[in-house]
Amino acid sequence: MFEQTFQSVKLICFSPTHGTRNLLEAITFGMSPQPTGLIDLTLPTTTPTKNREVVADLVLIGVPVYAGRVPLVAVERLQKLSANGVPAVLVAVYGNRGYGDALLELNDIAVKCGFKPVAAGAFIAEHSFSTAEYPIATARPDAADLLKAEQFGAEVAKRLTTDKITAIKVPGNFPYKEGMGSQGISPETDKSICTDCKYCVAVCPTHAISEEDVTITDVSKCILCNACIRVCPVAARQGKHPFFATLANKLSTNCQTRLEPEYFL
Repeated sequence: MFEQTFQSVKLICFSPTHGTRNLLEAITFGMSPQPTGLIDLTLPTTTPTKNREVVADLVLIGVPVYAGRVPLVAVERLQKLSANGVPAVLVAVYGNRGYGDALLELNDIAVKCGFKPVAAGAFIAEHSFSTAEYPIATARPDAADLLKAEQFGAEVAKRLTTDKITAIKVPGNFPYKEGMGSQGISPETDKSICTDCKYCVAVCPTHAISEEDVTITDVSKCILCNACIRVCPVAARQGKHPFFATLANKLSTNCQTRLEPEYFL
């Protein structure tokens, strides 16, 4: 049995476009107390450079889903953390297409790092390839999603304080499905309208964009999170390669049926 109160709750997230972090915070609204710390794995500058032991009464670990998997860069950064049986709530966030093997993969990573998964959830956020022309889960998480996230948090808190916790089972297959590696492309900068604000440089989770010349992007480092497109104040950062429109069109066409959050307790 867990103690009837837990005082130290930490969030651990990889969240280039903030959807995952927003949902983790929504989940905590249903808990008491509120989070006492954040380990943000999104940027190299905020990621631990060596093994870091996580000490808390409870952690929430959240990642986005890329092609049914945990993004490789997120895997590598999660593996720099260790814990000694800290209870963990696992959260996979996807763009209304499906979460594939990502939740199982996240569960396996957490266990190897020393966390003890006690609950899990799969939630929906606007897809990073969504555009005005090709909307994909636009404006999600919406009010209904956030309410369900809060209710999930309340249910987790109740279970931790009243129930005997056993290992959870989450959907997925092993070996995991093949993930999406480098496509050899990236968003590009339209120099004619770029103001050189360097917001794109600041949000890139892999430092793929040159700070000296934002028109230069290392495509081998780009993970196609599209955070640079989302943050550009003048729309100078664009997905010009046909891959962007082709994928967005496919997802917008095939993923119109509204999917709902799923919980595993």
